[in-house]
Amino acid sequence: MKRWDLTTEPLKLHRSGNGEAVSSQGWNKGVSKAATEMYGNCVSTWLSVTSEAACTQSLTKTGRGRQHLGKLYTGRDDGVADWERRAFMQARAACYPTRAKLYQWGKATTSQCDLCGAERETYGHVQAHCRVLAEANCYRKAHDMVAGSILECVTRECDGIHTQRETPLGDYLGEAGCPPALRRLQPDAFLTREGEDRRKKIWVFEFQRGWTDHDKGDEWRAEAKNQKYGPVKQAIERASQEAVEVSIAVFVIGVLGSIREHEWMLQLQDMGMTTAAAERTCGAAVRELARANAMVLSARATRRFDMGKF
Repeated sequence: MKRWDLTTEPLKLHRSGNGEAVSSQGWNKGVSKAATEMYGNCVSTWLSVTSEAACTQSLTKTGRGRQHLGKLYTGRDDGVADWERRAFMQARAACYPTRAKLYQWGKATTSQCDLCGAERETYGHVQAHCRVLAEANCYRKAHDMVAGSILECVTRECDGIHTQRETPLGDYLGEAGCPPALRRLQPDAFLTREGEDRRKKIWVFEFQRGWTDHDKGDEWRAEAKNQKYGPVKQAIERASQEAVEVSIAVFVIGVLGSIREHEWMLQLQDMGMTTAAAERTCGAAVRELARANAMVLSARATRRFDMGKF
């Protein structure tokens, strides 16, 4: 008897014949066909109702990184294994076989997460909210993978920027120049560049990978980060002995690949990137997100939480 669990191989999705990004209708047909082949007719009715809406929203919404998702789906991005790509696009179509989904399809006896005991093991739960995976630092590793890809692009594409990663503000400014209440605050990185007029520019770089059920969830997360690190900006300006301009650069990506593309582009261009380089950076982040999500899924399925091999 086939075991229906997260260890099951992701759906083998059918690409378009010409290799281009498929339409939402074409994607829906591919998902429906693959799911029916793998799970049987028990899911065909469910897919016909929900998959089309989910795919349409995922692949046709502007300003949320859809062109990068299209490139990822068609395989034009290097470094992503086929199974990682399939699993990511399966999740985009709201049919990755988590326990909650398998229970809904009648292929599991419970929707509970068998790691932490949560009532419903959804894709969002696996990727962002499972206590066991969090304690095993799986989410931290996934965060670092995507943040690292962005910082690598910044270092490569922006002339003269020095990157200082994971440094508490107290160490960055020195305890004498840092308010006690802020000394433990640690953004993902401080980016520094000396301007041509010898005016220093500093970016407080912060990244977040998260899950939300709300369309504006990433906007709320970005606003929360700006509020959290606003005092850091002020502390750096007060402590500096020279002219300095400080900005907070917040990059938020949903576990399904949505980004606030306009805001990402503006922030990357402010660091000195060309439009083409900024677009490549957005694509690199989405590509690394697919790999990071797959790492979490693999850890969940195998219960091997040694993240060093990824």
